[in-house]
Amino acid sequence: PYGEGRVAAEIANAAAENDTVVIGSIGPTGKVLGELQRSAQSLATGLIDGGVHCIHVETLYEPQETKLLLSTIIDLASVPVFASVACRVGTEPETVLGQPLSEFLQILPKGLAAIGVNCGLTPVDAAKILPTLSSLGLPTIAQPTPAPDGTRQQSSLAFAQDLVDLLNQGVIMVGGCCGTNFEDIQAVAKAV
Repeated sequence: PYGEGRVAAEIANAAAENDTVVIGSIGPTGKVLGELQRSAQSLATGLIDGGVHCIHVETLYEPQETKLLLSTIIDLASVPVFASVACRVGTEPETVLGQPLSEFLQILPKGLAAIGVNCGLTPVDAAKILPTLSSLGLPTIAQPTPAPDGTRQQSSLAFAQDLVDLLNQGVIMVGGCCGTNFEDIQAVAKAV
């Protein structure tokens, strides 16, 4: 993971324009916890050595893996660390495993620079999660999708406008998760 992370970060930095923030992404792995820790340390170190400006640990939902991933990365990172939770909207926001989001947030280690939501939610559903995330007192980020169930539900322009709405609600950074394409991101860039 170190070499892959470093090379990916170097390529992203070489392609980035002067005002572009390069974010290293680390997602869930499904590995056993000891192996997970070594892999996370190696990948995070490679991303940092390659020049990322921050690390985004995303699609979090399993408590043990989340605690280990975040605490490991926060402990070694010399850059800000963001986290995003994979949620669904029910009677109250919950993780994709059904744990109330308010309970899940209590396990997060100190030291996060921002908290967010990603994976499988439309921008409108992501907005419903934001008040619970805001309870941590951290800046919020959102990576929803125009295709939450794998079927496209929004045009690129509608998706972009919904992301602008999230920014107007105080989210500091937006992007797109699975199902988001180049045209969507291009529309967002033009809209903001």
